[in-house]
Amino acid sequence: EGDFDVKVAQRYSSPYLSDIAADLRLEEVENIILLPLYPHYSTTTTLSIENEWRRVAHDLINATVIERFYNNEYYIKACTEQIKQKLKKFDVDPHILFSAHSIPIKRVVDGDPYEKEINHNVELIMQNLGKDYSYSLSYQSKVGPIKWLSPNMEEEIDRLVAEGICHLLVFPISFVSEHLETLYELDIQKKEYALKNGIEKYERANTVQTQPEFIKCLKTLVLEGI
Repeated sequence: EGDFDVKVAQRYSSPYLSDIAADLRLEEVENIILLPLYPHYSTTTTLSIENEWRRVAHDLINATVIERFYNNEYYIKACTEQIKQKLKKFDVDPHILFSAHSIPIKRVVDGDPYEKEINHNVELIMQNLGKDYSYSLSYQSKVGPIKWLSPNMEEEIDRLVAEGICHLLVFPISFVSEHLETLYELDIQKKEYALKNGIEKYERANTVQTQPEFIKCLKTLVLEGI
């Protein structure tokens, strides 16, 4: 549907936004679609990307920013499909635990919409699943002494075990790709905690990655942003 020049930049590792901005200036590009791969808007993520782009582009390259896509129909389908694939591993219906990256509570108090969008995302996925599973939401990856969104995952696991839950399917709702916080934090640390504290079966659904419906989502977002 068009000839697009796609470049990949990263916020905290190479290739940096500054590297890509320099390349685009050499190519005399004046307008771009900037698509942060964060499904939900937050001042800690999406806004950080926007601010960094303005800093490195020196207002010479105009960017149309796609700020969120958690409610895109194709994204919801992609999330649902990943969950359904792991549901096949259970002989009985598990409790579905959505795990979101936490942020400081002060950000939310100051107006950050992240928590609200996470909650809405959970509801949209559960509606799309088409069956009544028990489910809940917890947060991961807290750092530092200040208060962050809760409950953390260990607290939620303890609560679920106390209620008699022993089969758990975890879905990392904040992430679209696999990395340290899924492959190590969820697949090793949290799994070990769960199995040692009363959970009998623990499975983690894959992130959407290159799931076909997610690719449709990205395509739609870009075409709508032109």
